[in-house]
Formats: sequence, C-alpha cells, structure tokens
Amino acid sequence: MGGIYSGHCSPTEAAVIALAYAILVECVIYREPTLADLRDKAIELQSRWAPSFPFSPLRSA
Repeated sequence: MGGIYSGHCSPTEAAVIALAYAILVECVIYREPTLADLRDKAIELQSRWAPSFPFSPLRSA
C-alpha cells in the first residue's frame, strides 16, 4: 500500500511485488513448495489459461 500511495508503483505492480514476497516467504520461511512444485504449477496454469487468450504465444495452432 505504501508504494501505491507514495506513487512509486501502480496497483498492478504492487500486486506483482506482493506475489513475489508471498512466494519468497512460502519457499524460504515455511519451506513448503519446492522449486519443482512451483515450476509444475506454472506449467499447469499456462496450459489451462493459454487457450482462453486468442493471441497468446502459448496457444497451440
């Protein structure tokens, strides 16, 4: 919230920062997901959402 109010970042950028912080805390402090787990989830999300966007580079022809 401080970054948005001070004008350093937009709400979208603040969301990316919050996501990066959450992943960092989850991986470093709680040691719950491994990097392989995160990679597998990213691949799963790409395959699920890419067909929804007609101009996505991940969409198969």
